[in-house]
Amino acid sequence: MFAFGQMQSGAMPSYEVRGFHVFFGTKIVPQAKWIGFKDLGQGYGADNDHVFFCEQIVQGAKPLFFEMLTNGYANDHDYVYQYGRIIPGVKPFGFEAP
Repeated sequence: MFAFGQMQSGAMPSYEVRGFHVFFGTKIVPQAKWIGFKDLGQGYGADNDHVFFCEQIVQGAKPLFFEMLTNGYANDHDYVYQYGRIIPGVKPFGFEAP
């Protein structure tokens, strides 16, 4: 499985809502709310309250402002993230993923 904060080679599982649960691959994501959940790609997903990366809540991420970039990068209005972790000292405005 993929570790939070890093990327391994191989196919990335996706998020899927089945019944009243959110799954990441074959695992239930218990903190995720199924209503309105979206698979954002690259291991990220979001409900109305949280952003997730590989089943884990991305600390500090704001779902309303969360935007996917490329190569595992994403941002919101406060931070830039790579593989679910904040990149210290990097500001989201004007940031372009390598």
